[in-house]
Amino acid sequence: MVSSSSTPAAFVTGAANGIGEAVVARFLAGGYRVAMVDLDADRLRAAREKADPAGERTIEAVADVTDEQSVRAAISATVEAFGRLDAAHNNAGITSSGPNTHELELSAWQRTLDVDLTGVWLCMKHQLPVMLEQGSGAIVNTASIAGHIGYRNAAAYAAAKHGVVGLTKTAAIEYAPQGIRVNAVSPGPVQSDMLEASFERRGAAVRDWYYASSPTGRFASLEDIAHAVHWLASAEASFITGHCLSVDGGWIAQ
Repeated sequence: MVSSSSTPAAFVTGAANGIGEAVVARFLAGGYRVAMVDLDADRLRAAREKADPAGERTIEAVADVTDEQSVRAAISATVEAFGRLDAAHNNAGITSSGPNTHELELSAWQRTLDVDLTGVWLCMKHQLPVMLEQGSGAIVNTASIAGHIGYRNAAAYAAAKHGVVGLTKTAAIEYAPQGIRVNAVSPGPVQSDMLEASFERRGAAVRDWYYASSPTGRFASLEDIAHAVHWLASAEASFITGHCLSVDGGWIAQ
């Protein structure tokens, strides 16, 4: 039986760096307790010590979002520690860019879909029963602008993120009567280690093109995305479900 402790609890995957780490900080600032979930145990420990030095408002759970048993254990640990689950940010993901569609290796295609789409679904599969028992909850998935438009040299990534958008909308309809909201954020380019690594692989010309293509002339900060996630999970967005919020500086409005 889920406890009715009054302090809200959040569950964040990909919490050891980047968007996930920023979202953890925003949830903590908003008064939540947070389960920080990541595959990299060392980075996760460092991120937790930075976010919550006293270790009083967070737990860490090392988990692989592509493994159902691992996901189930992480969510069980969250409920055991906090007694409830009010918000979930299913954020863990990998980028995939490179050859044209016909040149993709099956292994690369499958790995991207396993992490970026199946991983989101597995988390939702085990978060939703907790929220159903409570009669409330908010899930925010990380999609991408690549989930709304075609994205050259990123067939697997675009397919996975389009899938996240469809999954989000479908679950929103299914669970709205039970008081559960399901939304997504769709970031454009975000200034992060992941983006910089992509530019290093693809070259300065690609970096320059991305900057030139941004209507605002800049990329999103990690905090830009974190504020959007926190808002979608909050009571201020209580009548918003099934929505994919583009946080892209107008990128796909062009």
